[in-house]
Amino acid sequence: MLQYARSVPKPRVAASSPGNKAQSAPPATGAGLHGNSDGGGGSLDNDAQMLELERLAQRHAREKQQTEAIRQNLEGAISAK
Repeated sequence: MLQYARSVPKPRVAASSPGNKAQSAPPATGAGLHGNSDGGGGSLDNDAQMLELERLAQRHAREKQQTEAIRQNLEGAISAK
C-alpha cells in the first residue's frame, strides 16, 4: 500500500494568498464544460478534451488494477495470520 501511495501524483496547489480566492476565480460563462460560448469552431478544444478524457480513463483503469492488487495482497496477508 505504501508503494501505491508513493506512486500517486501529488496535487498541485497554486500559490496565492487566501484573500485573493474570490478575485482569482475565472469568470462564469454559459458554455461550462461543453465548449466555447461563442459557438464557433472549438475543434482544438474538443480534441484536447477528448485526449484528456482518454488519458484520465487510462489512468483510472491503471489505478483500479493497482487497487485490486493491493486489496488481494492485504487479503492474503490477513488470511496468512
